[in-house]
Amino acid sequence: MENFLENAREKILILDILDKSHEKLTEETLSTFVLKLELMNYFDFRSHLGFLIDSKLVYSFDNIKITDEGRATLEVLREEVDGELLKKVEEELKEYLKVVKEPLKIEFKGDLARIWGSEFQITIEGQLGQDEFMNSYEKIYNFIKNEMKCK
Repeated sequence: MENFLENAREKILILDILDKSHEKLTEETLSTFVLKLELMNYFDFRSHLGFLIDSKLVYSFDNIKITDEGRATLEVLREEVDGELLKKVEEELKEYLKVVKEPLKIEFKGDLARIWGSEFQITIEGQLGQDEFMNSYEKIYNFIKNEMKCK
């Protein structure tokens, strides 16, 4: 019975995070956030997220979003999760959303996004010639260097 209640609380917590994120999280960035705070393990997270999607409480396209039905469910069940935990997660989420920005477009060939703290995701698209690569590399390096100065 305890495991059932814990699973339910974890699902409610995911709904709460999505509600407060204002549709700014992808599945990957949501997963990173949940795992960094050690709110649950990866396998539970994937299972809960799959359940929430199958139940049409959330949907995932580019970003993962809470549905109206998910929001209504959250309003009824939010009190099942410890208020202090919800407050802590909300504060952490505010900080996390500051560093999870829209990807930086690297001149016609790729993306760079800060995922968490000093972790970055870099995507280079297509074939780059030497000059294009060096231009993109320099922009990525300067962006990361400037971002790290802020911390």
